[in-house]
Amino acid sequence: MKLTKENQQEAAVLLSEKSSMFKDCSPASLALIVSKLELFQFVKGEKFLEQGDISEYMYLMSEGEVLRYREESGVEHQVDISPGGNEQAPIKPASPPRTLQNRTVDSSSSSSVSTGRIVKQVDPNQHLATINSMHYLRGDPAYSSAVCTSTICKAYALSQSQFMDTLSTRPPLAAEIITSLQKEVREQKNALRTPFLELKHRKDINIPAVSVAAAIESYYRSALNAMLNARLLGTKAALFPNMHVQVPARVVYINGFKGMRAFLDRNVRPEEYTYPSVVRATVAVGPGFLMNPISS
Repeated sequence: MKLTKENQQEAAVLLSEKSSMFKDCSPASLALIVSKLELFQFVKGEKFLEQGDISEYMYLMSEGEVLRYREESGVEHQVDISPGGNEQAPIKPASPPRTLQNRTVDSSSSSSVSTGRIVKQVDPNQHLATINSMHYLRGDPAYSSAVCTSTICKAYALSQSQFMDTLSTRPPLAAEIITSLQKEVREQKNALRTPFLELKHRKDINIPAVSVAAAIESYYRSALNAMLNARLLGTKAALFPNMHVQVPARVVYINGFKGMRAFLDRNVRPEEYTYPSVVRATVAVGPGFLMNPISS
């Protein structure tokens, strides 16, 4: 299906904002890519990507819900599940879903679909709106299968041959794509590689909020201790004894602990010492040891 002007504008926005491969491409490159796109429509149950088949298309989803799954050793696993996916009860399909073969699908047709996995919500406001964007670069077998699970799914598709032609006619596009993917990898790596002892805490504390929370905690800790002692020792005790002492002590302990940790985080730089790992461990456990004498 040919793209209207409105479709072209939507596709350009999706490419620049939601696709990790094209988000750093120039307007001229995006316009060239958009000119090569086709618009596909799928109905519920339409399988438009089959695991193991040669990858011919990259799909840029614009509407609908898509289920992605990969089969390994006879077991199906969810793939690329985005936040907010809907878990649905297992339902066996009445018939195998059909496969797209270089065509658009008539939206008036219907088919059944298995919804026994977790659905990946495809929302233009969410990231990861592209499907099969990596494996189709060299025509490799598709990593997973994809099925439309909503009434209608719409996707902009770019064929592998059209993409290669675009790269050959516009060499700067390759550098722009590499930059986009490099930034994506760097963001993923930076987000996941912080060691536990190097995690940074808040450098200020909300004393009123912490005090209220500590006061509430002192009550349920006292009641829990009393119930445990009664169960283990067979001796009943008051649930809230000496709360005029327990509450202030707990408030001082928690505020002191958090305040000391914030102070150390602000003023101690472990990398400046000979043994930074030892310093980090000391900073992590030191406040607890120092405040332990007044703990209730």
